[in-house]
Amino acid sequence: MAKNTATNEQENVVTRSDEPTVASNETTARTKYNRPSSDNVKSVDELAGWVSSDKAAEMLGIRTSSVSYLVYGGKLEGIRISGVILIKKESVEDYNREKQEREKELAEKRAQRSEDEKQKDMQRKLAAQLKNLPPDKLAAALAQLGIEMPTAE
Repeated sequence: MAKNTATNEQENVVTRSDEPTVASNETTARTKYNRPSSDNVKSVDELAGWVSSDKAAEMLGIRTSSVSYLVYGGKLEGIRISGVILIKKESVEDYNREKQEREKELAEKRAQRSEDEKQKDMQRKLAAQLKNLPPDKLAAALAQLGIEMPTAE
């Protein structure tokens, strides 16, 4: 436990006290044991091209634990300083850009796959309808398209 130290100049004696000192001075807030208040220390989300894990998570739209996973996996460039992980902002922006490109490509592939499935489904339905047509109606429909009906041999 930290102790306050006071010097008595007349007796040149150092005394210690376990009692916390709380200053009432409005300009310098002090807390227990006469240390400056942590209210004066601001949280830094961004510092010289580096961002906190929380800020990176916010930028990427993911959880903070996922940011740590990406850093340790080498997907994001990060450093650890006194137990705090800072991530290079450019690395986060690059990863976010790549993520958006991958999502766009996947959306396009899904749309194309959906269109292909619709077309195949339509072909199956048409084949089923043609299969159920009597031969004379099938020949008439093919003649309208300019296709000659094949003969069975």
